[in-house]
Amino acid sequence: MRTKLLLRVSFLGTNYCGWQPQPACAGSLPSVCETLQAALRRAGVTDGAPVAAGRLDKGVHAMMQVVTVTVRRSAPAVPGPARDAELAAIATRLNEALPADVRVLRALDAHRKVDSPARTLCHRKRRRPALAYHPDVGSL
Repeated sequence: MRTKLLLRVSFLGTNYCGWQPQPACAGSLPSVCETLQAALRRAGVTDGAPVAAGRLDKGVHAMMQVVTVTVRRSAPAVPGPARDAELAAIATRLNEALPADVRVLRALDAHRKVDSPARTLCHRKRRRPALAYHPDVGSL
């Protein structure tokens, strides 16, 4: 049985060629997608590729990029405290496998119907980039 997880991801894009691999960056900078995919594999979550709600260019930071991944389960996920703890453990395992400039803020079960009425892009120049803060992850 396959099911989808929704990951809320925050990253500093300085050391990445953007969300997806770029031929111009081959061998010099990894993509955020490649980095997350390797962490998903190391953490034993899935071998599949993460799919983002949008793409970002080289050097762009994200406070909350929405990403889905397909995982295999032996039984359907049953909502409740046990499932919440399982999802929190997945986020923790991923953060342990990720570099410090990429964080999974939260893992959720992705439902078939996802309503995304709007997407907000915020272009700001900052002297110091910052990752989003989440109490379970902490700030970097």
